Amino acid sequence: MAYGYNLCLLDGKIKLNKERKGKIKKFVKEGGIVILHNLTPSSPLLSLLPEKISLRSVNINHPKKAVIHTDYTPITYGMSNQIFYWLGKIPPGKPTREPWPPSPEIAEYCVKLSKGSKAEVLLDPPLLVKIPSGKGYFLIDQINWENASGSHKVKAKEYLRILFTNLGVPVKVKLSTSKKRYFSIDISSFCNMGFADEEVGDGKGGWTDQGPTNDLRTIPLGKVNFKGVSFFIIDPQKNNGKSCIVLKSIHSPWGIEKIKGIKVGRKTPFLYFLHASAWTKGGEEMAKYIINYEGGEKIEIPIIGGRNVGEWWRPVSDLPEAKIAWQGINPEAGNIGLWLFTWKNPFPEKKIESIDIESNNKTGILCLVAISGEEGGEK
Repeated sequence: MAYGYNLCLLDGKIKLNKERKGKIKKFVKEGGIVILHNLTPSSPLLSLLPEKISLRSVNINHPKKAVIHTDYTPITYGMSNQIFYWLGKIPPGKPTREPWPPSPEIAEYCVKLSKGSKAEVLLDPPLLVKIPSGKGYFLIDQINWENASGSHKVKAKEYLRILFTNLGVPVKVKLSTSKKRYFSIDISSFCNMGFADEEVGDGKGGWTDQGPTNDLRTIPLGKVNFKGVSFFIIDPQKNNGKSCIVLKSIHSPWGIEKIKGIKVGRKTPFLYFLHASAWTKGGEEMAKYIINYEGGEKIEIPIIGGRNVGEWWRPVSDLPEAKIAWQGINPEAGNIGLWLFTWKNPFPEKKIESIDIESNNKTGILCLVAISGEEGGEK
């Protein structure tokens, strides 16, 4: 049993005495949320609920049955049906939205509600069910996330991260124990977009201005480690709603055309750019990063689609000069991601004063999320 953030998580196998049950019921009625995870037909936690329910075996043998969400609610917002496709890849040539039978690993039991129930079914079959009680609610979670294996682990982790984020619990990514040390370069004052977009094409964003089902709201915030490199991802709520830099292009006339003076102020052997592009055209130079050294020397780094930056939609494999750094899921694209571009400094003995960015106003949109440097030179 775990409490925190006005939230309590209970495993379906635990037993509670009468006093503890009373405290939990009171906690919910006063506005708390209690997640009941992996209930069984004989689970002692069933007595906590304000209405009678039963559990039945999940029917996974029906060829047209799959786990899908019933609607976008505050609890399931940002979840894609692909999170629940625990068969791995969708069969080639088939529509991505077509249901496919789930693996038996995804769940053992689903919820059966009584007639006249006040519960809200969030997944079909009922593997995630909200039952109100007073000012709060019980959330029955039957997804077998703790035992996911193989490729299912990624989807289970994404499900958990989105679920707890929507419940108001910040989720942090486990940091690597790499021996290299990194420093973050502050881009907060230059950011013009957030990660979440509430309305398609209004010119306000965030991200690529493609709407609430097609944005980057599920990205982890704060200190993260991707491919062994430490980054700091800005929380838009702490930066006037802004968390990334989106450049001007044919598809983003509202973007920033030029940025000058992102302060570095130190020596470094490597710079690391966490970025991605939209409407990516292979071989097109969509922008340039300009490295300004102490003394006035400059180096221009062309950012070229398919070489050192890739499409944020459905990244598949690494590029010649960029690796897939992070992958997540959104309802529209399914698989989404960011890329890590590592730039080796030809003059590590020279202090880098600042970084400029210039858009080439081409087809592709360049989106910059974070920059880090590797420690190794004097400040």
